[in-house]
Amino acid sequence: MNILHLHCKIKSMNFITKIKLIPITLLVMPLIMQAQTKSIVQTNILLRKSPLQYQAPPFNKIKDKDFKPAFEYAIKEHNAEIDKITNNPAKPTFENTIVALEISGQDLNRATSVFYKLTAANTNPTLQAIEEEYAPTFSAHFDNIFLNDKLYQRIKAIDISILKGEDKKLAELYIKNFNMAGANLNE
Repeated sequence: MNILHLHCKIKSMNFITKIKLIPITLLVMPLIMQAQTKSIVQTNILLRKSPLQYQAPPFNKIKDKDFKPAFEYAIKEHNAEIDKITNNPAKPTFENTIVALEISGQDLNRATSVFYKLTAANTNPTLQAIEEEYAPTFSAHFDNIFLNDKLYQRIKAIDISILKGEDKKLAELYIKNFNMAGANLNE
């Protein structure tokens, strides 16, 4: 039974019956949402690591209809990961801030990487429409990250002078990227 069908059934019920359903609905809806989340991860090829060598995307199995659900899910997941980093009560460190940022958004990176490779090499009207629809969404998503003052302050609080090699370079790169996005500008 899909949500629309369920909505029509509920709409036809009388008021007393609807009132009785509220507690049940409040208990069941989180379970339905959790099941749908598990379902998309299990069924959407863009949200799973590829079994192919070098994790090359299985282009022959990817359908145009896979992109929108993957983008929606991956953006939500990435936002949750960023919130977790931003609101971490521990003192900012390279590991709990920079490394956490670096590994966040893997589903979104995988889905967008495949998407933009396809739109560059083998596009079609459907992919072009998705690209046009999601360009402002992706822009806003990354603006929300790079203009997040709380996150920027966590990064700046890390003592870069004690870092060495790649760690130092990565921390400097994040500071540079945040600055270039405008995080250091006065409002």
